[in-house]
This record gives sequence, C-alpha cells and structure tokens, in this order.
Amino acid sequence: MTTLLVAAAVIAGAGAVAAMAPLDVRLGIVGLTATLFGAAVLADPLPGPAVLGIRLTAALLSVVILRAGAGSASAGRAAGERGWAGHDAVSLPGWPAQLLLGAGGAAAGLAIASGIAAFTTVGGDVGQATPGLGSGLPGQPSLDLALAGLLLAVALGPALTGQISLRRTMAAILLVEAAILVRSGLAPGPGVLEEIAFGALVVVVAAAGSLLAGAFNHGRAQGSGSSAGRVAELHPRRP
Repeated sequence: MTTLLVAAAVIAGAGAVAAMAPLDVRLGIVGLTATLFGAAVLADPLPGPAVLGIRLTAALLSVVILRAGAGSASAGRAAGERGWAGHDAVSLPGWPAQLLLGAGGAAAGLAIASGIAAFTTVGGDVGQATPGLGSGLPGQPSLDLALAGLLLAVALGPALTGQISLRRTMAAILLVEAAILVRSGLAPGPGVLEEIAFGALVVVVAAAGSLLAGAFNHGRAQGSGSSAGRVAELHPRRP
C-alpha cells in the first residue's frame, strides 16, 4: 500500500510542476487534474466511498470550470502574446527551475515530518516503533507534508506575483490543496463535513479565479480594440 501512496504522491507532484511550468494552459489543466486526483487517493487506507466521491467530484468540477474559463478567455488573447489565452505572456522559470523548487519543497516537507515524528515519540517506550521512520518508504503523514511542501514551493510565486490569469487561479488551487494536505498530515482522518468544506473551497477558488481571468481578458481585449480604433482615426489611410 505504501508503494501506491508514493506513486500517487509522485504523480501529484509531477502534475503540479506541469501545471505551473508551461505557457500552454491546456497542458497546465492536465497537470492540475493529475495533482487533484493524486492527492484525492493519497490515504492509507483508501478513504470510503463517500469521502472519495467528494474529493473526486470537487476535483472534476474544478477542472471543468477551468476548462470552460480557458475556452471563454481565448477571445481575449492579445496580438503577439505567447502561449494560450489565460496564461501570462511573460517568460517563466521553466521546467528545470520548477523541478528544483518542487524537489526542495518536498525535501523540506519530509524533514518537517521526520522532526514531528521524532518529537512525538520522545518519552515513549524504548522499543516503540516510530511512525514513518525506520521503514523503507515514508508513511502517509510524511507524504502529505512532502507533497504540501512541493505544492507550496511551485505555486507560491505565481499566486503572489502573476497577473490575473488562469495560471494564477491554478496556483491558488494548489495552495489550497497544500493546506488540505498539511491538515491531513498533522491530524489524519478528516470527517465527511470537513471533506465537503474542503471540496467546496477548491471549487469556489476555481470559479472565482476563472471569472476574474475572463473579465480581465475581456477588458484587455476591449482596450486593445479601442486603442487600435484611435490609432486608425489619428492616422487614416490615404485613398
């Protein structure tokens, strides 16, 4: 079971890097989908049908909302803008930098998890086993904190410094998912009501970000059109 948890964490981490690194928002949405679905099954044992259904439904709704927002924002792409509509028209750090940031965040999360596990066993029995330590693979709390650190490392910059776009919305979703993973790593076993609240929060962030990105692109398109009209009036073509 631990091998499957590691595989889910790796898929989720790779999806987060794919969501933030490229300029093509379609590939970013695919990466975000992998992250949300990988984080949904990152549990030992697997969550019950109700909890798993809530997680997968929230992930699917978020992806559908972002995909609809990307389609509606395509008309607002400025002339000469790189990438696809809804993404920043600026040079990004790229895959190597995002991979290094993610690896550093994951290592920090594992270190924090190891420190917490060692601290909680202080004063216990000498022969008592330490959860997540002394085994070949880390346990669920360690993987939760490692994935949370990775998401925080790759998404914090675009969420704070990027322009209003779908990539900033995806970064905000990754930050929310990181907070949920921290909650699961520190106190495993959230209830159904908590899962509903977490899923609703992810969907609300996706909807609000998509609306803001669509409005921003629409206003930018109108501004570009009016500017072109004023230039045509000032410099009319000769017959």
